[in-house]
Amino acid sequence: MSINLEDTRNCPRREECQVCGHLGEVVTVTARSAVGVACMGLCWDCQESEPSHVWAFLSDAEQVVDHCTHLGIDLTTMTAALRQERTR
Repeated sequence: MSINLEDTRNCPRREECQVCGHLGEVVTVTARSAVGVACMGLCWDCQESEPSHVWAFLSDAEQVVDHCTHLGIDLTTMTAALRQERTR
């Protein structure tokens, strides 16, 4: 089974950047961390700069679990998909 962990079609669309709070154009993106793949809403500046505080945001495992819900999978399935990616 192949799961696209980068799929954001079912993720919530946010109106505010989750890193800097900018209102306006915010894009839903995914990012990987030690605990898995998470989705987040980022403004253009935060997407481009990739500051350390963006990655610190990912330390919150709850965001990874939320993204699993958006994908319709559980954390065990995400872990298996990540392992499968590593073996390719």
